[in-house]
Amino acid sequence: MELKKRASFLTIMIAIFIFSFFQTGFPQSTELQNLFIYLPHGEIPLSRHNPREVRKHKVKIRFELLESNNVDRMNINLFDNVNYEVKKEKLIYRKDDPYLPVERNDNGYTWYGKFIKYPGLTVIIVVGGDSAAGTILSPEEGTFYYEISHGGQDYNILTKVDQSKFPPD
Repeated sequence: MELKKRASFLTIMIAIFIFSFFQTGFPQSTELQNLFIYLPHGEIPLSRHNPREVRKHKVKIRFELLESNNVDRMNINLFDNVNYEVKKEKLIYRKDDPYLPVERNDNGYTWYGKFIKYPGLTVIIVVGGDSAAGTILSPEEGTFYYEISHGGQDYNILTKVDQSKFPPD
């Protein structure tokens, strides 16, 4: 009799666990995913003709994070362990953008995000195919910002730029 009670109790506990698991779904990771994957040996030599460039590196952009309806926050992982949590504000596909000519009907899009700690700053990344262009301001680094540009078939270039090196107005 005692064995039957234990088996019944165990069966009920398993049923409750299974029911609660399917009600809540799989556990969600609380760790933010990085937007950039730095390519091995991807450091790019700086041009002596452009003194404003501080550092350049080949990166893969995780476009699936930008495009996902399930990812609303991500980590923008910049050089030297500079990281910013960014929240997706909106995603506008070119074909839906009222400011672009109708004949531009490709799968490109513009991704808009805001820094969590600095909500007045916006990240804008324009994507077309496997290339992207954009600017990321670095609020804690003074005169620095980051540029995203197309580099090649399978990569983009992330450049750290020193605004103080621009010629005076």
